[in-house]
Amino acid sequence: MNIAWGITGAGYMLEESIVAIGKLVNLGVNVTCFISKAGFEVLKMYGLLNVVRKHCPGNYLHEVFTDYDEGASSPHAARLTLKIYRLLVISPASSNTIAKIVNGISDTLVTNAFMNACKAGIKVLIVPSESSYKHVKSKTPISVNRTICMSCTTKCPPSMKCPTGAFTLSNIDKLPSLKLTLCEGCKICVEACPYGAVSFGLIVSTRTRKIDIENIKKIKSMKNVKVFKNPFKVVDFIKYYR
Repeated sequence: MNIAWGITGAGYMLEESIVAIGKLVNLGVNVTCFISKAGFEVLKMYGLLNVVRKHCPGNYLHEVFTDYDEGASSPHAARLTLKIYRLLVISPASSNTIAKIVNGISDTLVTNAFMNACKAGIKVLIVPSESSYKHVKSKTPISVNRTICMSCTTKCPPSMKCPTGAFTLSNIDKLPSLKLTLCEGCKICVEACPYGAVSFGLIVSTRTRKIDIENIKKIKSMKNVKVFKNPFKVVDFIKYYR
């Protein structure tokens, strides 16, 4: 079975989605990943981009396509119109992606894939990053606790050891500065800080907005669209769908 899997810029259920992709690959399912620009950035921050590429190494139907590769026209999303894939999974689906789908906007690789799937009558399985619950718990990427940071202005170990230049000293106040879009989630900075000021995977709780809950209800009412609470439920569905 050939499946297209869309990844968007949400941290909630991101790691679980990558694990689910691996489970499907191990079951002999051909998985092609379609990654939005925000999804690409978030995968890097959490150190999961290379894991995705391990599951989808690049041979036909085991590929990784991103907004950076595809450009505005998203040519490979047309594979869904040709019915090369039996299913499209979007997990995690950020609230921004859900809102675009509800309003018929297809300006990213993933929303373009959704549009093509709908036109071809292909079933779409979606795991929203927001849910009907009042609060959602998720893990943060690399962060700095300023109340613990000792402001090592001359020899900040994390900035000295960061291999991507994401951790630097500010040109203005010479204090440690973190640019997450350059971060690849290697966690070297976490080990490097002698004061424990740098952390990865803090649990945070966010409140789901009313508009996001309303958009999910609209998604559920769409033809050929099925909403799941987590990607492992998607894997179970695909096992029987086969």
